[in-house]
Amino acid sequence: MVIKDIRIVFLPSCNSTPRLEMVSVMGHNKGPLQRADLCKLYNNNDSLETLCSVFEYQFNKYSEGSDLEDSGREALLVSGKTPSGYGLLYAIWMTFRPAVVKVVLLRLTTDILSILGPLTLSSQRQPILPDTVPLPSREAECIGRLVVSLACIWSSPLRVALYLGLLWRELGPGALVGLVVMLILIPVNSAVQRKVKHLQTTQQVIRENTEELVKEMLHKFQALKLLAWEPWFHQRVTKSRARELEMLRVLGYQTAFSMLDSICMPFLSNGEAHRLYLKAFGCYWAAGSTLIYLSVCAVCLAQYVVLSVWTREAKEVQGLEEWRELRDSRLASYALLGLMQVLLVCCAAYCQSCGSLRASDALHSELLSDVLHLPVRVDQTMDLIKLLQTFTRDKQVIDEELPKHLHGWLTSLLEILSALAVITYIMPVFSLAVCPLVMLFLNVQCQFLAHMKMRRMESNPVVSVSSQTSVEDPFSGPKEGCVKHHLQTLNQNLLVKYNRIITESWFALRLDVIDGILLFLVSLILLETQLDSGIVALALICAQNITSPLHRYTHAFSDINTCMLSMQRLCELASIEKEASWIVGHRPPFDWPQGGEVKFSNYDCNALYNLSPALRGLNLTILKGERIGVVSKQKVDTECFLNCMYRVTEASNGAVLIDNVNIARVGLHNLRSHLQIISQVPVLFSGPLRANLDPFARHTDAQVWLALELCHLKEQVRQLPAQLLHPVQRTSIALSIGQRRLLCLARALLARVKILLVEEALPSVDLETEQLVQRLVHTEFKDCTVLWLSQDPATVMHTDKVLVLNNGQVVTFDATSTVLKQGSLFSQ
Repeated sequence: MVIKDIRIVFLPSCNSTPRLEMVSVMGHNKGPLQRADLCKLYNNNDSLETLCSVFEYQFNKYSEGSDLEDSGREALLVSGKTPSGYGLLYAIWMTFRPAVVKVVLLRLTTDILSILGPLTLSSQRQPILPDTVPLPSREAECIGRLVVSLACIWSSPLRVALYLGLLWRELGPGALVGLVVMLILIPVNSAVQRKVKHLQTTQQVIRENTEELVKEMLHKFQALKLLAWEPWFHQRVTKSRARELEMLRVLGYQTAFSMLDSICMPFLSNGEAHRLYLKAFGCYWAAGSTLIYLSVCAVCLAQYVVLSVWTREAKEVQGLEEWRELRDSRLASYALLGLMQVLLVCCAAYCQSCGSLRASDALHSELLSDVLHLPVRVDQTMDLIKLLQTFTRDKQVIDEELPKHLHGWLTSLLEILSALAVITYIMPVFSLAVCPLVMLFLNVQCQFLAHMKMRRMESNPVVSVSSQTSVEDPFSGPKEGCVKHHLQTLNQNLLVKYNRIITESWFALRLDVIDGILLFLVSLILLETQLDSGIVALALICAQNITSPLHRYTHAFSDINTCMLSMQRLCELASIEKEASWIVGHRPPFDWPQGGEVKFSNYDCNALYNLSPALRGLNLTILKGERIGVVSKQKVDTECFLNCMYRVTEASNGAVLIDNVNIARVGLHNLRSHLQIISQVPVLFSGPLRANLDPFARHTDAQVWLALELCHLKEQVRQLPAQLLHPVQRTSIALSIGQRRLLCLARALLARVKILLVEEALPSVDLETEQLVQRLVHTEFKDCTVLWLSQDPATVMHTDKVLVLNNGQVVTFDATSTVLKQGSLFSQ
C-alpha cells in the first residue's frame, strides 16, 4: 500500500468538519440520509474503476512473471532520509494506525469484489435462480481482514516475552506460574477451537438443510396448502431446527471457555422489536444474566481494591519476612477473587446461552407458524426471496450476532457504571460532573445513528448487484453493460464505506474528548485531596479504563439497533393477514362427507387479490358419485372453481355445501384433508418416497405397495435401492412427469376421499399414462365425486355431465351428449 493512498481518509472532498456535522445531525434527527449527503471521494484515483484497473494491471503483471519495480516501497517507520524522530513517527503511527488498517482492509475487499463480478459472469453456463446466487461480500471481507490480522502472529510472542520480563522483575520465579498456565492453555484452546470449527461446519450443513426445506416449502406452497400437509412440513422444519439449536447449545458452552480466556486471563497472568426479543429471551434469564454480569464487574473491582490495599500496606512493611507474608496473603485473596470470577463467568455464559436459545426457538416457531398460516397464493402478495432471507439471514443474525452484541453492550455498560461508582465513592464531589458527562455522551450517542444508517446503505448494493448480474444472461458470457453496472454499484458501496470510516473516526474523536474530560476532572480533584497513593492509583485506573468500554458500548448499541431490523421484519410478518383457521370449534361429523354431493347456492366470489367478480351466480348441484367435466376457454375460470372448492378465495355471496354442510363454517384442514387433487403440475417433496404418499404414516406398507401396483409403479419402485425409502430429490429430475402424475394418483388412492379433482395433464405427459389415469379414476373411484378441470373439451368426453363456464358464469350444465347436440361453446 503506497503512502499516498492514505489521504482518502484524512482529506475527503468535504475537506472540513461541517459536512460530517451535517451527516451526523441528519442521523440524529432520523432524516432521510441519502448518498448525495455523503462526503465524496478525494479524486478519481480513489474510485473503484481506477482501483480495479490498477489491481488488475498489477495482478496480470505478476502472473506474467514480470519484475516489479521497488520504487515507492520505503517503509513508514524505517527510512534512510529520516535519521531521527522515531518517537514522533511512532506516536503518529499509533494515532493513525486504525485508519490505515481500515483503508487497507477496505481496498483489499474492494479489489476482490471488483474482479469477482466479471469472473462470475464468465464462468456461468446455466441460469441461476435469484434466491440461490452466492453473495461473496462477507467472504471477501474475511479474506481482507485475514491479511490485515497476520501481524498478530509475530507480535503476540514478542508481547508475551515483554510481559513475562516485567513479571519476572517483580515476582521472580513465581512469574513462571503464569507462563506454565499459558502454555497449558495453548493446546487446550487449540483443541477447543478445532472442536468449535467442527461444530460450526456441522451446524452449517444442518442450517443449509433447513434452508433447503424452507425454500422447498415456499416454492411448493400451493401444493402444500391444498394437501393440508402443513403439520408435516412444520414437523420436518422443527426437527431440523432442533438439531441446529443443539449445535448452538454446544457452541454456547464452548463460548464459556472463550469468555474465560478473554476475561480471566488477566487474573491468571497477573422498542417493539426489543420487547419481543426480551419476551422470547425470558425475563428470568435476562435478570439472572444481568445480576451475574454485575457480580463479575464487582469481582473485577474487588481485584483492583486488593491491589490498592496491597500498595498502601507495602509501604509500612519493615522486613523481608513481613513483606513475604503480606505478598502471600494478598495473592491468596487475589486468587480467591479470580476463582469467583471463573465461576461467575461460567454462570453468565450458561444464562446467556439458555436465554438466547430460548429466544431463537420461540421466534423461529412463531415465524414458521406465521408463514404456514399465510394464504395459498403468497407469491402474489409477498416477495418470496425476502421471505426466504427472513428465514435464513435474519434468523442467523438473531441466533448468533444479536446475543454477542447484547453481551458486549451489557458488559461495557456495567463496566462504565461500576467505574463511575468507584470514582464517585472515592471522590463524592465528582458526582456533580457525572450528569453533564452523561448528557454529553448521550448527545454523541444519538448522533451515532447516522453511522447505523450508513451501515444499512452499505450492505444493500453488493447483494442486489450480485443477484442482478448473475441472472442477466448467463449463456452469452460477461457483457460490458453488466460489468459496468457491477463496478458502478460497487463504487457506490465504496463511497458509503469511506464515509463510514470517516464517521467512525469522527465519533471516536468525540468519545476520546469525553474520556479526556473525565480523566482531567479526576486528576484535578485528586490534586486537591490528601488520599493514599493506592486510592489515587485506583481512581486513575478506573478513569482510564472507561475509554475502551465507552467505545465498545457505542458500537454494541449500533450493532444491536442494526440487528433489531431483523426483529422488525419478524414483527411485520406477524402482522400480515393470515388465512382462515385450520380447525374451528364447529366441526363436521366424523364420517363427513359420506356421499360427496356438492351444491352451489347463488355463489359469488372475487378473483384472487382482485375486487372484480370471478364466479357469478353459480346455482348447481353435483350429485354424489357423478363425473363432472368443468370446461372453460379461460384458465382463470377453472382456477377460480378450484379455489372456491378449497376456500383459497372466500365467497362474497352465497355458499358451497358439501353433503349439506357449509364449507365456510368448517376449518381449512377439516375441509382440505377430505379433498384430493391431481394437479396439472405434479408436485413431490424432498424426502422418502413413502412420505410423499403417506406423510403421517396412516397406512401400512402393504397398502402403499397395493396403491403403487394399481398405478403400475410397483416394479419400478422395487428396482430402486431403498424402495419405499428411496429419497426423492428436491427437483424430482429422476422421475418423469408421467411417473410423478401416477404417484399423485397413488396418493389419492391411499387417501380414499369422497371428492376428487383432476386437472388436465401437461402436453408432455404421454397418452398411455393419461389413459391409465382416466381408467384408474373410473374403476377405483366409483363411489367418489370426480371433477375434471380442463380447457380442452376433448379431455372430458368420458364424464357424465359437463359444466361450461365463460367469464365466471355458467353457460350450460348438462349431460355430455346433450351439450354436444346443443352446439354450445363446448362443441366449439
